[in-house]
Amino acid sequence: LDLLAHMDLAANQVDVIMVTGSDDPEVKGHAADFGARGFIHKPFKQSQIIAELKDIEESRRIKTRASETTEPEATAAPAIERISGVIPRSAVIVDDSGSVRLLLKGILEELGIRVLGVATCGNEAIEVVGRTHPALVCLDVDMPGMTGIEALPLIMAASPLTTAIMVTGNANRGIVEAAVAGGAKGYFLKPIRPAKVEEFVKKVFKL
Repeated sequence: LDLLAHMDLAANQVDVIMVTGSDDPEVKGHAADFGARGFIHKPFKQSQIIAELKDIEESRRIKTRASETTEPEATAAPAIERISGVIPRSAVIVDDSGSVRLLLKGILEELGIRVLGVATCGNEAIEVVGRTHPALVCLDVDMPGMTGIEALPLIMAASPLTTAIMVTGNANRGIVEAAVAGGAKGYFLKPIRPAKVEEFVKKVFKL
């Protein structure tokens, strides 16, 4: 975990798969927040390795495609008319990891969801969501400074009709309860699995 934390800062283009015999969700959660792209649990079979590599390959494809378009600026104002208080089929992504932002952006865009802006911290998220009024905000839980849980009620106050989805490496009971209390409708678990995000987003937007 110590090495992974350094790699997340120094070599964040490397996809890391953790190999572990531990079932401790805290360990897995910390590893996911530090950027682990997958987990292989001991004792493991060949099928586990193949499944993790296929998921990483799909995530790389999505991120490569997303990187071909410019990441939305936090100050960019959308020229779209709001309907029922939010801009339809739109989203804001809040995460301090550039890799996670890029992957979520790619998944959403492939579903026809317009990403209006991104933010890297809680304070920035409140401003961006309050100004753009997206239909969906993907909000990281563990960020430096103001956490996603702390920012959530302020975001919902700024844009009450926006659907908030938390992004977390550790969905323990305390985090889930705090998220629900703050107004979140669900969560994406890190490492981000494109198929899971796609399934949830389709339900939110009734695609």
